[in-house]
Amino acid sequence: MNANGGVPLILPTTSGYRFAQGLEHALRTKYIPARNDAPDRPNLWIPVKMTVFGDTDHIVEIQRHIRGEDVYIISDPYSHAIAVPDFPPDEYEGHIYHLRSDGMLVKDKKDKRTLETVARKLTVSEHFDILSSTVEAARNAVKSGRLTAIIPCFPSAKQDRRGGRRSLDLKRRIETLEALGINHVVTIDIHNPDTELAFQPNTDFDHLYAAYTFIRHMQDNPQTYDPHNMHFLAPDSGAFERNKTYATALEASAGFLYKNRVQNQANTLAEPFGYGGDIEEVVDKDVIIVDDQIDTGTTLRSAVSWIKDKGARSVRAVAVHSVFSHPALKSLRAAYEQGNLAEVLVTDSVTLRQDQLEANKDWLTKITIIPYFAKVIDHLNQGLSISGLLNETG
Repeated sequence: MNANGGVPLILPTTSGYRFAQGLEHALRTKYIPARNDAPDRPNLWIPVKMTVFGDTDHIVEIQRHIRGEDVYIISDPYSHAIAVPDFPPDEYEGHIYHLRSDGMLVKDKKDKRTLETVARKLTVSEHFDILSSTVEAARNAVKSGRLTAIIPCFPSAKQDRRGGRRSLDLKRRIETLEALGINHVVTIDIHNPDTELAFQPNTDFDHLYAAYTFIRHMQDNPQTYDPHNMHFLAPDSGAFERNKTYATALEASAGFLYKNRVQNQANTLAEPFGYGGDIEEVVDKDVIIVDDQIDTGTTLRSAVSWIKDKGARSVRAVAVHSVFSHPALKSLRAAYEQGNLAEVLVTDSVTLRQDQLEANKDWLTKITIIPYFAKVIDHLNQGLSISGLLNETG
């Protein structure tokens, strides 16, 4: 809770704008009014301006007094939805970029004062750089107040182990945020739960789980998710515990796949996969593959084809983070059109463009985790424990 016992304030980055909008609305309309001492019309939004200069550098400016407040900075480094500047330096002198209500980043032309959408998608590193600038600006403005970074899909989560001459990028991201003055980081379904060990003792880290949001969705839609015919199948042994959680909650069976390599022939496959158990378990079953994220979708497409060939009635995929690097959408759509993949279920931890959702609505289903995060923020702001919320859905 902040020093004056006030409400949580929401500070968006360019990438996290849509997620921040949902959080602010949920907090302002549901959670804050439930408090006994709630203000009548709480203003939870912190306006922010990002100016991009002619040399493509940028500066972030906080446009509200936030000294001593409890501030939540929202970032979505894998966002597909935010447009960014893409002009040669000699074609413009610098523009002020505004965040529209639909979540698009637009430039304000100095000559005509008209808004124009900018076309290029930011990289993860560029988004993180803007997050870093926003944290630095907020720490300067908030002074002794508390800064929490809400990053549903944490960047470089798979670059968590040092090996050979490779960089340890997850640790570098964490050290950057700590050096800039972040007090607390909240994420969901990070690839390696032991990531918390990379944080300094004076930096709080909370790792949430989307499992019960998905499980509630399945329970509420028994016509799609037959409770008597589900079989959960981990894409590898490392994801088995995640799939077992779903299977236990829904009283279903579970198994796992593994890469089936030919002995003494490196990188040669006898079959794409082997099954950890009796393969007859998948016959005539509605198989659900649960993982933390879908990146390119290549392995998933191969897996659903293999499982369907083994006699599964249907195959669905569940992933918290729809990273969807190229060619994921094309590859998964092909699997759907071939009859191998019935559905992909994801959350809004990564912001997809509206045209992506619309073009793939026949097989891609998005459910929201914003109410869950809003409840967590409300608890944190009041100084309450969130350990009891790990099995919540919001």
